[in-house]
Amino acid sequence: MPPAQNEAFSRVLIDKALEFSGWNLLDPKQVQFEYTNVGGRADYLLKDNFGRVLCVLEAKREDKDPYDAKEQARGYAENLKAPFVILSNGREHWFWNLDRAEVRDAYRIERLPSRADIERVRLKNLQPPRALGLEAVTPSYLQAFNPNISLYHYQIRAMEAIAKEYDGVGKRQFLLEMATGTGKTLLCAAIIRRFLKTRNAERVLFIVDRIEVAKQTMEEFNTILAEFKPVIYKTARRTGELPGSSVVVATIQSLMMDGR
Repeated sequence: MPPAQNEAFSRVLIDKALEFSGWNLLDPKQVQFEYTNVGGRADYLLKDNFGRVLCVLEAKREDKDPYDAKEQARGYAENLKAPFVILSNGREHWFWNLDRAEVRDAYRIERLPSRADIERVRLKNLQPPRALGLEAVTPSYLQAFNPNISLYHYQIRAMEAIAKEYDGVGKRQFLLEMATGTGKTLLCAAIIRRFLKTRNAERVLFIVDRIEVAKQTMEEFNTILAEFKPVIYKTARRTGELPGSSVVVATIQSLMMDGR
């Protein structure tokens, strides 16, 4: 087993991860290192466009569990009035939203967030999501986008069942089984619309098995979800449209290739 690297090596990994997420490490209005005050020393301060501290990032050695530093980091964040904390050893990252009382603990994230990512979370704190059930769904729910579309009773029942479990008991995984020709794509578009309109989702990844299906899906999404700027993942990465979209349609193959 290779020897454990020191904290300086973790800082190199964290620096690279921040740069990958779009942070300019040479701009002190974005990132400040080794900030010390009466509350202690914060390893990184991540700032908003006005130079205010958005997030305290606490760095640990690669062989240390960064989660163990959460109370230490929270103390720094509270002292600086920062709403967010990130804990990282360069390989593993945790995020903690201190402004949301119901978010009582840090949770794992796959990559370090960009400034825009953190700003979106802060905006969501200021405008918390509404219950899904408060977005009324009737047969005419989508007719403003296409007057020929009416939701069937079984589609509405499926949406109400999801809302009841999501709002009532916090369920987050659902499986809907529907036969061919019963309007699966249309139902998915309606469900996505409901989640985005109530701010229970910020971005949606819709996965299909073939590019032909992705193109067919986009025909429906471009009509019903136009204001959320749906895109096909592979194309949008090339054209630069990906960051501005709230609905991304991707094939399994393109995601697998991107992860290599």
